[in-house]
Amino acid sequence: MAAAYHDCRRGIQHGAGFPDDPGHSVFLLFFSFTHGISSTGPDKMKSLYHSLARAAVLLWLLAPPIALTACYEDLAGANSINPAFEGRVAELLTTDTGQRRPTLVHNSILTRVARERALDMAERDYFNHTNPDGYGPNYLVRQAGYVLFAGYGAGDDANNIESIAAGYSTPERAWEGWMNSSGHKCHLLGEEQFYREQTEYGVGYAHRTASYYIHYWVVIIAKPGG
Repeated sequence: MAAAYHDCRRGIQHGAGFPDDPGHSVFLLFFSFTHGISSTGPDKMKSLYHSLARAAVLLWLLAPPIALTACYEDLAGANSINPAFEGRVAELLTTDTGQRRPTLVHNSILTRVARERALDMAERDYFNHTNPDGYGPNYLVRQAGYVLFAGYGAGDDANNIESIAAGYSTPERAWEGWMNSSGHKCHLLGEEQFYREQTEYGVGYAHRTASYYIHYWVVIIAKPGG
């Protein structure tokens, strides 16, 4: 499985390499053949996250393939979500020893948008911060009713808040992929002040066997507006 990383910082998805102007986004593309693909750009119930994560891992290891397939199917038999996987990513995000943010608060709107983003990529079989209609994360969270920091990009395809991954079959592998990408690690762990000010998050996951990467992961971490 090919692997790629999209690292979009501080603005609109701009092109290949690191632009000189930090007001534009950064877009990185790397390939490996061992894991999956990833891209940038706490809930108070941590004990619940731990329980769900343990249960998810146990079911994942013990359930036969047919049972796993049935578990993932939605009513249409095509796309599916997995709240336990989302919870495990949230746990990894909030408990990582390298996390630089003093606090991270789960946000239901960001979670809904992250999940819809993952489902959309699975359904329409693409992997990008900008959807086929030309809309990026900043626009989508604002449209969903989230009051995003006004200083973030206002363009339709702007991204200051999202990391995405695809092709990884478990939360741990997705997290490892992000941590092996300096741009994603910086965003997710708040290694720069720009990201450290982002204190609200949501996680989304979708699975679709008919799509190219099958597994799609989204983490949105945002700075709320005043």
